[in-house]
Amino acid sequence: MYEYKFVKASIAGLFSEGNYKQIVHEYAKIGWRLVQIFPCAYNGYGKPVEIEIVLEKEIKEKL
Repeated sequence: MYEYKFVKASIAGLFSEGNYKQIVHEYAKIGWRLVQIFPCAYNGYGKPVEIEIVLEKEIKEKL
């Protein structure tokens, strides 16, 4: 069985630096695995500027 987490992140643009790589690395250190990335916001030229990162982690059942 798995637990899922959805995290919004920004993509690097002309005047900004994206934070998605940092987010993926931080969650990986605490046991989350990257499953999928979805673009969810676009600029006026159709380029994605915001994404949603889908992470999963196995639920360890206590017996």
